[in-house]
Amino acid sequence: MIEKIENGLYRIQIPLPRNPLKSLNSYVIVGKRSLVIDTGFNMEECYSQLRKGLEELGLELKKVDVLATHLHADHLGLAGKIAKNLLISKVDAEIAIRSVIEPDYWKELVEFYIRNGFPEKEAKKVAKIHPAVKYASEFSGEIVFLNDREILEYGNFSLKVISTPGHTPGHVCLYDADKKILFSGDHILFDITPNITFWETMRDSLGEYLLSLEKVYELEVRKTLPGHRNFYN
Repeated sequence: MIEKIENGLYRIQIPLPRNPLKSLNSYVIVGKRSLVIDTGFNMEECYSQLRKGLEELGLELKKVDVLATHLHADHLGLAGKIAKNLLISKVDAEIAIRSVIEPDYWKELVEFYIRNGFPEKEAKKVAKIHPAVKYASEFSGEIVFLNDREILEYGNFSLKVISTPGHTPGHVCLYDADKKILFSGDHILFDITPNITFWETMRDSLGEYLLSLEKVYELEVRKTLPGHRNFYN
């Protein structure tokens, strides 16, 4: 399902099968080079829906870049299948890469959970079925690290990158000041609540999240486009 939001801006709703989130909002900015903001899991149901939407918009994959607002598999998973260029924060990229190539990454995470009271059997089970394991991106192209406050030009949009750590250490939002549109990823959701969890690179993820909320609170926003469920004017 493709929905036109503004001239040159569309939403493709990507199903997330067997997941309580139900779907992901993938936003597409059409231009000489087009931008896909968040992609869905690396699984056939997600890929077919995203590919169909891009084809309906008449886009060639060789002229498409992907931007992941953060490292979670429902946002990053399909990057390697639809684009050669991935835009993501450095800290989130490093965590995503570690989770794929370092054998001890999940072992150490399970040990941490067990030390902090998580039942051993359940901790090991979670590690096997975690979306970051089952639906990890197979990206092998160029990774472009996003910097706080840099400006990205795609189509008729001028997007300011805003670092908003909390949901993940390197989560970013995108803000077009002229259009007063905020792409909020999972930093701001309306029908559900962002989950704030432990990260080894953050001493106080909840504190960081609250500071990031204050950061975007100052923006003049006409429309907020979140990663899941409905968006609001």
